Amino acid sequence: MDNLTHTLAGVLLARAGLRRLSPQATVLCVVAANIPDIDIFTATSAIDYLNYHRHLTHSLPAVPLMACLTLGFVALGWRVFRRRGDVSWGRAWLVAFAAALTHPLLDLANTYGVRLWLPFSDRWTSWDVLFVADLWVWTILGIAVLAPMLMKLVQAEIGVRETRGQFAARAGLVVLVAFIGAKAVLHQRAVALMDAFEYDGQPAVRVAAFPLPLGWNPFGWVGFIETEQYYQTPDLDLLLRNYDPTSGPRFYKQTKGRALDAALASSVGSDYARFARYRFAQVQPAGDGYVVEMTDFRFRGPGRVGFRCTVELDSQYRVTGQEFSF
Repeated sequence: MDNLTHTLAGVLLARAGLRRLSPQATVLCVVAANIPDIDIFTATSAIDYLNYHRHLTHSLPAVPLMACLTLGFVALGWRVFRRRGDVSWGRAWLVAFAAALTHPLLDLANTYGVRLWLPFSDRWTSWDVLFVADLWVWTILGIAVLAPMLMKLVQAEIGVRETRGQFAARAGLVVLVAFIGAKAVLHQRAVALMDAFEYDGQPAVRVAAFPLPLGWNPFGWVGFIETEQYYQTPDLDLLLRNYDPTSGPRFYKQTKGRALDAALASSVGSDYARFARYRFAQVQPAGDGYVVEMTDFRFRGPGRVGFRCTVELDSQYRVTGQEFSF
């Protein structure tokens, strides 16, 4: 998920009760909820970004280390700003651990996915229920964060004792979990709906559903259907129940050949192939050679192709150029 989502989740965790364990819980939670994204500094090129973002720092085995790294950064910050306080480092580590754990779990919910079990397995996993930046998630977390501030103004006006926002924080986190659960149910319904039909008289080889950009319509999905001959990407709206199995553009598969094999064997092409679970490849003649372009249906849409890998080959299928862009 985006860093605004991680930050708001960290603030709510602190307010929900973790600040009882450590007086610096809010700072610890915000830093820990975002610190796995420190791997962005390894992205010296676009392909390095693909390889090393959501890498070791986003795995579950790394969560305890992320909590320790959080304590190191926060302690350094206190020293720089010459702040002192009575800190129980054991309790502070528990706070940071809980907040750091939310990062891979939230990232797991979106279409990009995460490699949860590195370094033991580099398999990508995703629930495909949330877009990377989701308007509904922002709204839920934003209301929970801002509600105590509004209540504070009202309570000051009527002379009522101020609250600290614990109820709003807990309610916000519960609503967030419920929303993700509801989206998971809708996702399963979308997949089951497409899988119930035949396409040109044959069942689908593979079916998937991806959330709409920014998640503006929680009932809307971009479908993905793979048959023996083509891929199809229909739009679904479970609220309107207007699914037409013949709708959506079709992308016909190209017969595998030496050009595609050579592209997949290239350094950039092989890296991209490990990531692109819904890969679509096109081979085009170019002069005396070929250009192979690969995209991923998770990130394709009107006017955008998302992550794209391009490999140039000569007439002997030797790589003359390769590029990954997004």
